[in-house]
Amino acid sequence: MTAPHTSAYRAIVREVTKASISPRSTRNPAITQNFRSIFVERLAQSQPQDSSFYKDMENAATFLHSQRMYKVLLDRYNPLIDLTGDERIEATARRVGLNMPTKAAHIVLPQSCVKPSPLFPFRAHAPSNWDNEAHNAVCATVNLQRRALYFDGRANIIQEPNPNHHNRYATLNTRMNLSQISETTRSFRSALGNAKHIIAVAGAGLSAASGIPTFRGAGGMWRKYDAMSLASPQAFALNPSRVWQFYHYRREKALAAKPNAAHESLALLSIPEIRRQVAPNSTFTLITQNVDGLSIVALHDVESQLKGQQTVPSSTSEQQSRLIEMHGRLFDVVCTSKTCGHREHNRTSPICPALAGTENSVEAGAIEVNIPEAQLPRCSKCGALARPGVVWFGEPLQQPDEIEELVDKADLCLVVGTSSTVRAFRHFKPGCCVLIEWKVHPAALYAGDVHDNGGKVAVFNLERTPGDEEADFLFLGPCEQILPQVLDLKRDV
Repeated sequence: MTAPHTSAYRAIVREVTKASISPRSTRNPAITQNFRSIFVERLAQSQPQDSSFYKDMENAATFLHSQRMYKVLLDRYNPLIDLTGDERIEATARRVGLNMPTKAAHIVLPQSCVKPSPLFPFRAHAPSNWDNEAHNAVCATVNLQRRALYFDGRANIIQEPNPNHHNRYATLNTRMNLSQISETTRSFRSALGNAKHIIAVAGAGLSAASGIPTFRGAGGMWRKYDAMSLASPQAFALNPSRVWQFYHYRREKALAAKPNAAHESLALLSIPEIRRQVAPNSTFTLITQNVDGLSIVALHDVESQLKGQQTVPSSTSEQQSRLIEMHGRLFDVVCTSKTCGHREHNRTSPICPALAGTENSVEAGAIEVNIPEAQLPRCSKCGALARPGVVWFGEPLQQPDEIEELVDKADLCLVVGTSSTVRAFRHFKPGCCVLIEWKVHPAALYAGDVHDNGGKVAVFNLERTPGDEEADFLFLGPCEQILPQVLDLKRDV
């Protein structure tokens, strides 16, 4: 590596390793946030062109992070006092059928390191005899972590959950009968009634029934581009016209969408007078990863109907205290000038004349219009180029301190339409000089934090995902169906 590359490499390694090892650090999003910030800063300084540089960065960070987490888990859950050092780490990994990442070659891959099983038709962790396979190191760590958390103090055996766990798993399809669903629902409602501080962590599955594209996974393409590659400051600096056309398309989809029954249920749970029906002495905050604004619209609609008023949807300070949009908002526009930084809410359609009609060109073969920067959205205060008010890769989340405080005191966490486990992504385009993403997603950590603190976790999702073993209650099916049925909130107060 050249000198700038070496400097960046050392800075990243130092950042990943310097944090003190503690129970909290295994779920600390700041570690990865600092890594991304340093990487973006060094990237701007060095402008490397070779793809091997990015691979070196990613391998080092993934390797160090997974080693850290294994060591913490050993100290907390499986001392194995007759062994020391790396022997303890490897022994713990073998006990749960995992391969200890012993070299940087065990990197985060685009594909999953899982294969089907009778219990999990879609997901199950790779067995230990996959010695020659490159595993997702963070995924392996999480499997060890969630199993240790679940079985610590509960059982002295290693086993996977199964459909016989009636009190923990329920679904609205034929895999389990109605009596099992009822038992799980009763247990959940009892926990809900005793809760004092409730949070809900929502993801793309919440808005799926409203027709909002998720742009996640293998099908996450817009035109001929991987949609994830357009969600970065580097992409905007390189081609603001393309990025604005992408977000204009998303704005138009969100403007045409309406909240579904799951949005409405969470909005009802946000109203103290209605929440008293099921959780009489509780607080509630929704933490959403979605940027479509449908949760705000749902909350506004519910409040308006209760008050008999009809006004334009907006985000008041009172609503914001019950809802945190951690990834920002599609309908916020932010000035790119460092001396201005003005932010405003803008639901104008189209947001500027030059973008009109571009939302209809979404196919891979669509002809791309190169809109001059002067015709793109501008700051209403200073006239500089404006950008979408969403959180891009490499940028800090919205209200991180408030989220951490809420998670720390929560005794019940509802996970709606997203995974409750840690996820690691690598998004790297060969031949491109930009590392799009390496992260352990903070939103996936919150349920685990609540669990670690002694709280309950209830997952509402379309299908099983890794990490569901941590859930005290698991409801499988479309969120717009299962959430209203389980919460069973009445509008009459």
